[in-house]
Amino acid sequence: MIKILIVDDQKVVREKLKAILSQDLDLDVVGTAESGEQALELVKKLQPDVVLIDMEMPGMDGVTATRQICQAYPKAKVIILSMHDDDKYITKSIQAGAIGYLLKNTPPSEIKNAVRYVYRGYAQIGPGLLDKLVAGVEFNDSVVQQPPLYEQSEIDKPVSNPVDLTTLPKSDSQPNTPAWKLYSVVSCILLNALIWGFTFVYLKGKSPVYQSEWAVSLPASKSSTSVNLPGIAQAQSNNQSPYDSQVYDPRENYKFLASTEEVLEKAANKLELSRTEFGKAKVQIVDNTTLMRFSIKGKNPQQAQKKAYALQQALNDRLAQLRKQEISEKDNNLKLALSFAKNNLEEAQKRLAEYRTKGNLTSSEQVSLLSRNVEELRRKRAENQAQLQLVTATLNQLSLNLNVSSQKAADAFTLQSDPVFQQHLADYSRITAELVNLEATFLPNSPPVQDKLAEKQASQTALLQRGRTILGKNVSLALLESLSLENNRTTGQKASLYQEIVSLQGQQQGLKAQNQALDQQISQLEARLGKLSGQESILEGLKRDVRIAEAVFSSTITQLDLSKSDILASYPQLQMITAPSLPEQPASPKPLLVLLGSSLASLFLIIGTLSISSPSLPPKPEKTSAKALKLLSS
Repeated sequence: MIKILIVDDQKVVREKLKAILSQDLDLDVVGTAESGEQALELVKKLQPDVVLIDMEMPGMDGVTATRQICQAYPKAKVIILSMHDDDKYITKSIQAGAIGYLLKNTPPSEIKNAVRYVYRGYAQIGPGLLDKLVAGVEFNDSVVQQPPLYEQSEIDKPVSNPVDLTTLPKSDSQPNTPAWKLYSVVSCILLNALIWGFTFVYLKGKSPVYQSEWAVSLPASKSSTSVNLPGIAQAQSNNQSPYDSQVYDPRENYKFLASTEEVLEKAANKLELSRTEFGKAKVQIVDNTTLMRFSIKGKNPQQAQKKAYALQQALNDRLAQLRKQEISEKDNNLKLALSFAKNNLEEAQKRLAEYRTKGNLTSSEQVSLLSRNVEELRRKRAENQAQLQLVTATLNQLSLNLNVSSQKAADAFTLQSDPVFQQHLADYSRITAELVNLEATFLPNSPPVQDKLAEKQASQTALLQRGRTILGKNVSLALLESLSLENNRTTGQKASLYQEIVSLQGQQQGLKAQNQALDQQISQLEARLGKLSGQESILEGLKRDVRIAEAVFSSTITQLDLSKSDILASYPQLQMITAPSLPEQPASPKPLLVLLGSSLASLFLIIGTLSISSPSLPPKPEKTSAKALKLLSS
């Protein structure tokens, strides 16, 4: 985040610049000032990274404020905003310490980029301004005529007459040629005698050194072991090839081990030699192969060969020691992991046992059985519901055919089943018929008619009273007529239909009662199933924890056993390709190479002496003009 301070005496300009810069997340306008004095106070208080300041302000102008800001707060970087594009204004700003100069009509995107570049330390001059600034400086004689920083000495003055170096007299210090040649020849003879004398002394006095060589191979084989415990866990052990990595060559590790003081000291002790007497082996890695070449020197062939065998044995012993150390560390780590896995397994088993003891659920089979029971009850209810719908449909159809409701049909069947009601109904029908005959013969107020009316009224009262007693509700003649209960109108077929309606109504009520009982049982079992399902989830989680702990524990045990068989994982066994040789010829000194070197040295000495005894003059220099010297001096 770049902290910016805006300084301008016009509020509109300040607000516009603030709105432009605040659009980007990496630019933060921490304050604004309307004068140079206020800008100095805010710079001290806010510590901005970049200050955008107007050049012309009342009181302290932008150039003066810039100079004081740059002197007091060198970390703050100043950009001058001006309406003038004259080079003298740019020069004054740069001399005051500003690192940027922009015109006020600069596009917003360029102002943002200028702030970012100035924050990074790059100078920013508005487009076209740099050309004007550079155009004010002309590379001509006027530049040379500017006041010099120091007085021009005689050396700096232009040379009017060039000097020809070939006309200079020879120096008196040049050696005399005959004497110089004699001195060179004598020196050459003495140096040659010294070289050959040292050569013969070296060949005569140098004791021969013998070198034994042998080669080993670091195989690129790899192996893999896998142990699968059905239903519990699986463990694998992979022994990768040491050359699988493209980062390093494993032979470099063996090369380093062969040169360690521990290995060399052990090899020297085997031969009862001091570390200095034993020396150090030379190891060479053969590219594009698995081979390593070893060589070591001795005073005689037998000692060199013994040193080779001792070094190889010491290296093998060190590798064996490192393998044991690695296996021990692996075993310790695996034993620690095994102990941790065992504790986790015991804790998981303990939690499972405690939950089974406290809860009602001991096995997932309980939930399965309960779920099957719920499904069976739901199936029975579905069957009962289908049968209820069938009975209801049949009942509605019969009621529609008889034009009577199921309740009226039941009432009719009940009344028809009562012999006393049927007797009252027969008496009422007979008296009604007799009354009709009397009314046809006599007047309505005649005694026979009035007596029969009284008899009809008594029979009607007995009939209705008996119906109320049987049905448990008030019965009217209109109801009896709608049920068609008169003996002369009731047929056996209609009575059978009434009986069927009553039977269907009984079946309907029975099926509804069964459905209510099934709904209640299903609701109870579902509530219990939901409770047991939550318990089953916890139980399965505990079982899963136990299985995981068992798998980790079993896998750790298996890895512990496999690690004991994988002893060559990090340090594969070296295979000796060629045994240490018994040298027949000394490795040094080599007379031919010594004599050849001495001969070359003697030859070079003679050639050098001849070249010194006949020196040649340097080439004649070209003339240098006065104009070129003047330009060089300026």
